[in-house]
Amino acid sequence: MEDDDRPPAPLNPPDAPRPDPPRTEGDEPPKVSLEDVSRLSPEHAPDDA
Repeated sequence: MEDDDRPPAPLNPPDAPRPDPPRTEGDEPPKVSLEDVSRLSPEHAPDDA
């Protein structure tokens, strides 16, 4: 490293978009669309379906 006089780049620069936090298995229920819910669980589907 020859450019020791240059300050190290910040890990998260303020102008950079914040990366999404890592998803933990079981952290929150998976997002399921209404179509998937009605298809996978007919008993929970709306009456007008």
